[in-house]
Amino acid sequence: MGTKGQVGVTRRAVLVTAGVMPLAACGIRFESDAPSFLPTPSPDPAGPPILAERVRVADVLAALPGAPAALQERLRPVHTAQLGALDRALGALDPPVSPTDGTSPPVGATGAPNSAGPSGTSGLAGLSAAESAALDAQGLADLDAIVPRAARLVVASHAQRLVLLELVADAGARIPATPRLPWHAASADIARGLVGDLRSAAYGLEVAAAHLDGGRRRIVLACLGVFRDAETHLGPLVPDLAPRPLGYALPRPVATAEDALALTTGLLERFVGGCLAAATPTAVARRDADRSGRSETSEAAASTSGPDGVTGGAAGARTDGGPGAGPDATPGLGTDGRGAPPPTTPADAATLVRLTRIAELTRLRCGGPLRPLPGLAPPPAVPPTSPLSPASPASPPAP
Repeated sequence: MGTKGQVGVTRRAVLVTAGVMPLAACGIRFESDAPSFLPTPSPDPAGPPILAERVRVADVLAALPGAPAALQERLRPVHTAQLGALDRALGALDPPVSPTDGTSPPVGATGAPNSAGPSGTSGLAGLSAAESAALDAQGLADLDAIVPRAARLVVASHAQRLVLLELVADAGARIPATPRLPWHAASADIARGLVGDLRSAAYGLEVAAAHLDGGRRRIVLACLGVFRDAETHLGPLVPDLAPRPLGYALPRPVATAEDALALTTGLLERFVGGCLAAATPTAVARRDADRSGRSETSEAAASTSGPDGVTGGAAGARTDGGPGAGPDATPGLGTDGRGAPPPTTPADAATLVRLTRIAELTRLRCGGPLRPLPGLAPPPAVPPTSPLSPASPASPPAP
């Protein structure tokens, strides 16, 4: 028995030695500091712009408690949906990015207060600063450098904050003037699509304005003026652009002011969706142009800035003369709100942001509901269903 036990141990030792020695000869280590066999995945380039915008929106939500209660109730659901869309996008990256990854500045680092504080002017000032972060001329021009996968979401989020900034102005805050960068499109195809949408929407606004009066008529006409200005400067980018049609088919007859408002809100809702859908093709065209070394500067395409004067201090011309009007809200000022001249290089994504802003504000002022912009709304809830429920009976067994 003793001899057998010794033989068994010896065989086991030989097997272990035979398995370990070749690995040791190959330099493979079993220590805790052994190098990983798999390379670390490269960060997704869509992550930084989405994460940066997520920080800005989180700062806005942190600043909301300093605002009047009525304003909080209007803004919080929209910004919460906005934050959720950014978080879902971060989780869908390859590799996924946590909202806490990277360097997230503490609340207040981008202009939001560290605590709620009392409501009133000081609270509104903090909310205005947080809401307007990266919405100056340089911040909007930087949108052209975003990779295509992040473009639509980040462009929509910037436009959303520009729209909500007007509601902050309505509550009594002073807000920076909206930068009026040159109207431009990244390609002839994108310009053609925008011009077509602008013409169609402008015709509907003309019809609606004819059935409105007072303040709402002025609001619709202000939007119409911006659309015609954008069409004038985007048109030269389209080779062989056809003349503007005499009219377009309307979705419904317009005979009353109520009909006119319904027409306005419906067509502007579709227009906003078209603008934001152009964000990804714009980013692709910009990327391809950068790769090929083509210059996107075009003297014919660069334009003067039209008056985005529909409603509010950031718009440049309030229709009600209320809070937010002042030197920074003068039409044609052409600054980013800090006295610096705007960039002269055409900014393609900024054109989409400006058009989305003016259309969405006009839709709101004409009675449309406040909503998260396309791409920022939470996904629809799908009710759970059982495969054995009466709505979906199980298949009978085969005979």
